[in-house]
Amino acid sequence: NRERSKYNISTMSQYVRIKRLNQTYFIRCEPTDDVASLKSKLAVLTNQEPANVRLYLDIRLLEEHATLHDQQVTNDIVL
Repeated sequence: NRERSKYNISTMSQYVRIKRLNQTYFIRCEPTDDVASLKSKLAVLTNQEPANVRLYLDIRLLEEHATLHDQQVTNDIVL
């Protein structure tokens, strides 16, 4: 994939942990996925609209159309 070679990103899938209230969701994703696709996957699990989901890395709100790699979202990270 040209996108992966451009950034020298691992071709292996990763997962992220998303904590919400008293639950933790484990979601499989690719470093080249954008935050919008991650929000869509979470929305299915939580019965929420993706537009109503906000994802933070520490205190920084993740940008909707940036890739996970671009925003330093790595394997096994907690959002």
